[in-house]
Amino acid sequence: MLIITATVIFISTVSMSLKTKKQNLSEAVALVGQAYLSGVEDFESSLREYPKFFFDSSQDVRLQKYTDLVAQFKKIEWLFINLHPKQAYSTFLRPFQFQRRDSLRLLFPDNWLFNGPIGLQPDSTVQKIQAAQPQVITNQKRNINLFVAVFTKALEETDYKQDISSLSAENIFEALRLQLMKISTMDLANADLTIIEEPAFRRCLPDKRKDRAGKIFIFRPDII
Repeated sequence: MLIITATVIFISTVSMSLKTKKQNLSEAVALVGQAYLSGVEDFESSLREYPKFFFDSSQDVRLQKYTDLVAQFKKIEWLFINLHPKQAYSTFLRPFQFQRRDSLRLLFPDNWLFNGPIGLQPDSTVQKIQAAQPQVITNQKRNINLFVAVFTKALEETDYKQDISSLSAENIFEALRLQLMKISTMDLANADLTIIEEPAFRRCLPDKRKDRAGKIFIFRPDII
């Protein structure tokens, strides 16, 4: 009788412990999901208001807005690229590649907003360009709006607000594992980017710049 009682108590204790651990894990997943969702919403909000600072604000403000925008993306990157690899690697983390557009004489890719970036010149430079070649400033404004529109559309296509409904501990641990692999390679390139030669780029540049031509590739842990 004592043995049966002890066994029942032991089983009950283990069962309660497992339930507590499972509950704690579920709560942790929910907290991660809420933090991720909040982070993506903040990034989207900053992205939509980003163009209005060009060029109606000082260089200090523009630099800060750019820094904040990139930092916000970096906060969600680890989980976003795990849940939405197609959108991430075709837009935000797309390797540098010139893009041809029928309506615009613009070769820079859509993610030049991050990889460039443009519009961060000193105020004195902006004033000189505005006075001598106002169309250049107009074009930069147009390009920033274009790049932001591509990014916001990519976010909308992910329907990211539904991500946390199916988020699991497995998703989180796998995303963290891949991000740690990504970070561990940064010492090799001293950045997220690696520069290699791109012949097509050389043909687009004056002779004196050809020796500095290159193509940007972004490390992708998912293809290791």
